[in-house]
Amino acid sequence: MTRRPLPPTPVRTGLLLALPWILAGCGDRSSPTAPELEPIPVTWIHSEHVLGRGTLRPENVESLDPLRLTAPAGTSDGAEVHSRRVFGAGRYTARLDCPDHAGILCALFLYQQGVGDQADEIDVEIMPERREIAFTVWKAGRRVFHRTRAWEPGAPVDVVIRRGVARISFELDGEVVASFSGPEVPTEDLPLYASIWWPVWLSGTRSAETAVFEVTDVVVAPDAPSTHDVG
Repeated sequence: MTRRPLPPTPVRTGLLLALPWILAGCGDRSSPTAPELEPIPVTWIHSEHVLGRGTLRPENVESLDPLRLTAPAGTSDGAEVHSRRVFGAGRYTARLDCPDHAGILCALFLYQQGVGDQADEIDVEIMPERREIAFTVWKAGRRVFHRTRAWEPGAPVDVVIRRGVARISFELDGEVVASFSGPEVPTEDLPLYASIWWPVWLSGTRSAETAVFEVTDVVVAPDAPSTHDVG
């Protein structure tokens, strides 16, 4: 599980929200003849709170275009942002470039705020120390699905989270690598997050250089309009 609740602070824009394709008669979204979704910018919100071995600090968000989150040299601190709006079923895509440093975790995930240990959560997490990328689903604070694949440093990875009403699938570099279906699939509308931090269950070796997690080509294509902001 990646994070806990946080106080919202609006920052610059950088994430792309693709407008839902809901025109009558257009057919299934997955159709190869579907029209291009029109992306619009969405405001990010950052936080300052303790997580793992350190603190996630707003000043460690280096930029939002591209999104660059840092773990500064000589510390166990990191950074985190999330979307102002919440999203339900749809497609979430991003390119993740995680630095090769033991002890850190780079994540793209959806997380339910305000319910403490009972949160729903959908995670894509890169752990350089373990040379793996994990795909995990939590329902009401309980882990209901978990799969891992090998991760090799030196090149970004393209990830897709596809949320349906009763199914979630994860894609890595164009291949479906994990899927989960059934009544325990989270159905709540959730904000999208990105973070870099130092879990207590990894080595925690501090870096002599600042570690930078870069997230680019982020697009959210919801199946229905986002109806409200976080909080």
